[in-house]
Amino acid sequence: MINNPENKYLELGKDYFTDEYYNEYFGGNYLEETKDYSCPTASDIKYLMEWVGEDFKSAIDFGCALGTLVKELNDDGINCIGLEVSEYAVKNAVSEKVYRDTYENITSYIELPVDLIIASYSIEHFSYKDLEEFLKWSSKNCRYMFVSVYYYNLINKDDEVFEVIPIKEGCRWWINKLSEYFDVLFTDKMIVCKSNYLK
Repeated sequence: MINNPENKYLELGKDYFTDEYYNEYFGGNYLEETKDYSCPTASDIKYLMEWVGEDFKSAIDFGCALGTLVKELNDDGINCIGLEVSEYAVKNAVSEKVYRDTYENITSYIELPVDLIIASYSIEHFSYKDLEEFLKWSSKNCRYMFVSVYYYNLINKDDEVFEVIPIKEGCRWWINKLSEYFDVLFTDKMIVCKSNYLK
């Protein structure tokens, strides 16, 4: 497990999702509410895998929180690791395959390329520059990426959650941006992105 608070990607979320943070902004206890629940759920991911119609053997969950999805996918025979910026979340993770690190060091934990990258409500935290770098890297290191993001269409800009989660753009912007690196399909579960590099 890597703990490098100087890293630009880790710094943003180093204090996110403690119980105090979660209670202040979401009115609940982070560990109790998330240790047995993931968003997306393993059922959601398996549904999309079947919908795509290909075999998935390896995965990375970016922004995996306590690693509930990581654990469930491993239990289903998929070699999955999770990366998480919150030191608190990693410390309390339910899977041993959750690491506080960034994608630059990913080969310390899993062989590339992987079949799937899961980015659920995480990449909107990146700066525009870091997002560009991440999408370029992802497109060359996974066959598929399943994405969920907060965007303006879903959340009122006056909502206090907006002050906490740096929501950048609207839905169309995200589709266009992802389409620069992937073939993009908008489903009822998540945005399914197929790499233009790895077929």
